[in-house]
Amino acid sequence: MNHFQNNSSSDNESISGIFEIDNRYTISDVCMNYLSKIKETPNDKNDFLLLCKTEAETSQRKEFLQDFEKKYSPNQVLTWFYTDPNFLPRTLHNAFQSANIETMYDYRILIRDIQKYFQQHKCTTSIHVYHGELMSDEKFEQLKNSEGKIITIKSFLLTNANRNIATAFTRNLNAQKQKEVLFDIEANPETEGVKPFIKTDLKGQDGILFMLGSLFKINNIHVEDSVTVVKMTLCADDNDHPFKDQLNDTNEQKDLIGFAQLQCNMSQFFSYPRILDNIDKLLEKYLNEIMNDHPDRIRCYDTLGNVSFAKKDCISSLNWYQKSLELQKKILQANNPKLIDTYNNIGCVYLHKKDNVQALDTFKQMLLYLKQDDDNNFIYCYSKMSGIYESEGKFTEALSCYLQIFSIMLKYYPIDDINLAPIYNNIGKTFTSLCQYPLALAYYETSLQIKEKNLTSPSESVAMTHKSVGIVYKYMGNVNQARTHFEKALEIYRQISSPIYGTVSEIEKLIQTLSSTSQ
Repeated sequence: MNHFQNNSSSDNESISGIFEIDNRYTISDVCMNYLSKIKETPNDKNDFLLLCKTEAETSQRKEFLQDFEKKYSPNQVLTWFYTDPNFLPRTLHNAFQSANIETMYDYRILIRDIQKYFQQHKCTTSIHVYHGELMSDEKFEQLKNSEGKIITIKSFLLTNANRNIATAFTRNLNAQKQKEVLFDIEANPETEGVKPFIKTDLKGQDGILFMLGSLFKINNIHVEDSVTVVKMTLCADDNDHPFKDQLNDTNEQKDLIGFAQLQCNMSQFFSYPRILDNIDKLLEKYLNEIMNDHPDRIRCYDTLGNVSFAKKDCISSLNWYQKSLELQKKILQANNPKLIDTYNNIGCVYLHKKDNVQALDTFKQMLLYLKQDDDNNFIYCYSKMSGIYESEGKFTEALSCYLQIFSIMLKYYPIDDINLAPIYNNIGKTFTSLCQYPLALAYYETSLQIKEKNLTSPSESVAMTHKSVGIVYKYMGNVNQARTHFEKALEIYRQISSPIYGTVSEIEKLIQTLSSTSQ
């Protein structure tokens, strides 16, 4: 019995402090769930056999694979799986433990059939079962430290309803005087989110088999007659991550391309880039297998672009996105959302490369492909362009973009709506950069009035606008008004529990500067 142990001191490595599981568990579990729903292809069995042939070291195993190729049937998946426990189970368990995405994908035929078998044959009533095991001192100490926590099994767990049989099993094997541990398990299949468990006669003994990756809460650890008893309960994964909805989305196409995009998303969410190591190779292999006019080609190009960008390979990313764009222009209508998404992807890569010229050109082209009523994308595009113009000191062009955004937002909001406060601020900031202080002041003060009317508690946003108004008054030479707004900003920042680092001292220096100026 093994559980994932978080040995890292980094907060990013742990999803929740009460779980003795790390990111690898969630990544592996999400992948297994996705692969159980992935659509069948003619290559499923071939990919699996090719992987196994590289693992098969003996002639006996090669004979097993030959039989598998000819006789395999999904309703006997567990029999095939456990014909050689040190072969197929070991490979899949290791892949799950290490979050080896490529191996799990090649195992998709077994993963899909195992999950389906468990769903079809799952127990529907609560059970109380036992599992006996011998443990080294090191693993035993690790287990004791897990009391009150949640662990995950890295393999399928076979249990027995007869406590004496489970205990006898450990004593018969205990030649090395290891620690005898008896797991006392309760499981209720009606608990929402728990993995299914089934009755089985696997390995010649009747019992209950728990799914790979099942989670258990360790309630209590105590000693009875020299045997350590670990009482635990099957439980669900309560970790909050955005991929649960994606797994349950029936509208999303479950295939290799979707699987690759899932890895992309998880690599960024969990800061675990290793899962992208070979996913591009799988996609490129698929590209070589499909026709030039296959509808998946565009999706594949875009996903390869996403994978390359996630791996910080901007050159490859741009190459894949450009391939996608060229093909889309040939076969899609000009305002197709897919085309717009690809333009956005290209623009974001150029921004990451700090190539403002190409980024700006890309977002301008994107504007040409937008529908007249596609206001959200117009706002998004103008926002990107305004940021580029500001970074280059082209404030007139930035102002033009902000005014475009302002005119679009007025279609949906009253002129004094809180949603307009940020755009008033941005226009005021641009007029300040253009040294048009009266206009800057007018927009800033409008933003401030809206915020003070709608935000009741001390707000960093209000403080920032007071600071901006104070700076404009300072430029205009109105020291008293500048000091008034700086002091109001300072008062708010001091009320906020965690103001931006250095902001208070910065405003104090601005006030000191005013004092020396007035003298």
